[in-house]
Amino acid sequence: MRLCVFLLCLFLTTCAAAEPADSHDPLAAVIEVSRKYQVLPNNTYRVVQGRELKLDVFRPRKDGPLLPVMVYIHGGGWVSHDKERATLHTLPFLARDHVVFNIDYRVGKGTAPAGVEDCFCALKWIRAHAAEFRADGSSVVVMGHSAGGHLALMMGVGKDNGACPGPLPVVRAVVNWFGISDVRDVYEGANSQQYAREWLEGKLDPRALADSVSPIRLVRADNPPIISIHGDHDPAVPYPQSVRLHEALSKAHVKNQLITIKGGTHGGFPEPEYLRAYRAVFAFIGIP
Repeated sequence: MRLCVFLLCLFLTTCAAAEPADSHDPLAAVIEVSRKYQVLPNNTYRVVQGRELKLDVFRPRKDGPLLPVMVYIHGGGWVSHDKERATLHTLPFLARDHVVFNIDYRVGKGTAPAGVEDCFCALKWIRAHAAEFRADGSSVVVMGHSAGGHLALMMGVGKDNGACPGPLPVVRAVVNWFGISDVRDVYEGANSQQYAREWLEGKLDPRALADSVSPIRLVRADNPPIISIHGDHDPAVPYPQSVRLHEALSKAHVKNQLITIKGGTHGGFPEPEYLRAYRAVFAFIGIP
């Protein structure tokens, strides 16, 4: 909740900064946000196993050229949570005049690797429909937290299995907030986590499946730029995974950066650290 409040304040502060100097009323800033931005919820991008998978669109109310796209993927260990819980994570990019697509995907025990497949399908839908929201769907930034960070990484380094038709957009950057890059590492051994065991539950060869969806094993020279933010005291996703990913990307000559939050837990960062991280993210991507 503290993070959500912080991000909302960051968003409102950013928006209010563009207002005349004599506009100090917080209520006026909130009203201005409601005038400047539009929410278009629950667009179905795929129907699978009798379930409609949906995404929300948040966009500036602006005419003119098509706006850039950021795709957000929520966390929850691949087995829980939904896009609604993650809405406020989209605000910093919305404040930077991006059209944001906040997507749901299949979660639950034994669903691996459905989330990867669903996210690729969402990207194809976004490319096909982005212009309807005055967005440029030819290229996207993909961002996620925790399991969403893993899925964002997979959108950059993984391969689409062709479950949905159509071309993919170019992923111009991945923003990975403490995402899993080595699924086997959290499935078994000293760093084993219940969420990973549940996601892979009942699979015929869970170790091979874990390896096939581990970004650390998919690094290659043509990967998009990747920036990772990770606390070095994270109890849920081992911080050394992001260090290893950074080293592997650098060895492959992929543009990348690792922002370490000293003493940071699983997203439990002090507010100045969030500001530092977002400034680094925008500088890395080249967003004013």
